[in-house]
Amino acid sequence: MDLVVDANVLVGELLRSRGRELLQRSELKLYAVPKVLDEAGYELRRRLRIMRDRGRFNRTTEQELLGLATGVMDSYISLVAESFYAP
Repeated sequence: MDLVVDANVLVGELLRSRGRELLQRSELKLYAVPKVLDEAGYELRRRLRIMRDRGRFNRTTEQELLGLATGVMDSYISLVAESFYAP
């Protein structure tokens, strides 16, 4: 199944273990434009920082989660031009 991912949905799934597992499923082919991945990376860092500041976890866990999420984005999402899916 081919899917074009949105930054908001992507961040929500990357923050959850179950979501990261879903994004890695072999039957999914995920695509995003560079702008979406940039936005997702920014928002992911912001949300993790807020969660840490609220005491949900420490800095080490924050960095581990960021690494896991970034790894999924880098390995399972293909960059495409907006013209790829605009029509």
